[in-house]
Amino acid sequence: METIRQVEDRIHRYISSGVQAIQIVVGSQSRAAFEMLKRIANRMGIGIAAWNPAEGYGPPVNGVNPVQGLTIAVNSNLFGNDQREGVIVMSDLHYDLNAIPALVTLLKKYISEGCFNRKIELEDGTTQSIRRPLFILTTGSSMNPDVLPYLKVITMPLPSQEELSIEFDHIQESIDNEEKKECSPELRHSVIGAMSGLTCGEAADALGLALITHGRFTPEMLDTIEFEKSQLLKKSNVLTYMPKSAIMSLPDLGGFSELKTWLDQRSIAYTPEAESLRLPFPKGMVLVGVPGTGKSMCAKMIAKRLNQPLLHMDLSSVFNSLVGESERNTREAIQVADAFGGCVLLIDEADKALGGVGESSGDSGVTRRIFGQILTWLAEKKTKTFVVLTMNRVTGMPPELLRRGRFDEVFFVDTPDATERREIFEIHMRNNHVDPTGFNEGDWSKIVDASEEFVGAEIEQSVVASRFAAYAQNKQSGAIFDTDTLLSTIKSIVPVTRMDPENISAIRQFGRERARNVSGQTQRIIKQQVRSMDLTFSDPNLAR
Repeated sequence: METIRQVEDRIHRYISSGVQAIQIVVGSQSRAAFEMLKRIANRMGIGIAAWNPAEGYGPPVNGVNPVQGLTIAVNSNLFGNDQREGVIVMSDLHYDLNAIPALVTLLKKYISEGCFNRKIELEDGTTQSIRRPLFILTTGSSMNPDVLPYLKVITMPLPSQEELSIEFDHIQESIDNEEKKECSPELRHSVIGAMSGLTCGEAADALGLALITHGRFTPEMLDTIEFEKSQLLKKSNVLTYMPKSAIMSLPDLGGFSELKTWLDQRSIAYTPEAESLRLPFPKGMVLVGVPGTGKSMCAKMIAKRLNQPLLHMDLSSVFNSLVGESERNTREAIQVADAFGGCVLLIDEADKALGGVGESSGDSGVTRRIFGQILTWLAEKKTKTFVVLTMNRVTGMPPELLRRGRFDEVFFVDTPDATERREIFEIHMRNNHVDPTGFNEGDWSKIVDASEEFVGAEIEQSVVASRFAAYAQNKQSGAIFDTDTLLSTIKSIVPVTRMDPENISAIRQFGRERARNVSGQTQRIIKQQVRSMDLTFSDPNLAR
């Protein structure tokens, strides 16, 4: 991922090489983009002029009308003091470019004829090359397709840790009280890390709020900053954010010995020692398994053990009817994840969005382009973003998605065996205020046999449904069920393994041949459940 400094250098090269017009997709970073262009102009010793639809260029030159504003940009001196060269910045021009044909024609004419970076004749008869490149700042990537071939397009990146540290220093220096501005190097590092994923403006607002709330730099301000970050990301239809503080408060999950050992070996990549050891950052893993076995919950366990926040990317929300918006949503989601400077990114049930992508043709190739974006990012990713991709089916999934180099490992999760099913029942009974010791060995034999091929979610539902059934049959029961009631409820549930046997068979074959068992040789169950979200992870088919 490019940093703002790298984009700044690239724009400098574009101007020096004579590029006529550049669109910068700024999102909510209009101010940061303009400040960047001011730095470039100062660095090159040229001027800068700014236009917007509300004020034009401002006094004494106005030009609110966009056609007039573009004409002024080419034919008038906007920089003063006989300064012939400068950067012309026009904000939100894309709205008019989508509505005024004359403006489109004029812009294409000016770019084609080289009117922005051009040679002019001086009074002494000689010529001089002048640079007056046009920058169009847009919130999103939507642009009149007739104009796009004439533009270079750049996406404004989120600030890096270094750039956020500069913002932190500015705010710290603005504090008058010497005692309140004190901050240890360790806390400074943590605060800057907490601001990762925000724009400079958003980071400044969050830090300012934390200082007002807590009165000084204190470890408690990290929760305030992370809460503000979660509120900001709620505006996104694609990403859901779970802060590190919420992740670390979750009880650990039992089992997964093989997966946990694998994680523990790679967790060093998220420590200060990793830099001195020059270890590469892990790319992530794929979790393939029977629906209902809790693959999504496993992502929380992974985030906890890596001590990272969790981002959930909803692929179904990526798609948009506007041309180019789906690709922009994907690009921005990836950009936010990478800007965190370390996070776990959950791409849940990827098979629903990407299954059959090779045959996708009904959406004008949007799915293929999004798939290509994700593939390229996974292959080239050098950031600390750890990707967890879950799948409930493998049929139709492109094999290139699962190859080594894009993910470090593929793990498989299956239904629990008889011993594990009994333990799951006991856990859910206790969570639902039912004493499992009230059932004898004969009862348990019937219950376990009746629930063969049940996943953890189905076992949980059978316990909950049995409580309702018991109360409906006898209001004096206190909703405490007996063996017959539970068996009746179990028989009414059709497990997912019977509803979709072809898919389950394909998943299990894939697991045997191409995946790694989450529990290793010893089949385990989740012994420590997350209160009302009790799940099981096991794989009796893959004991090695």
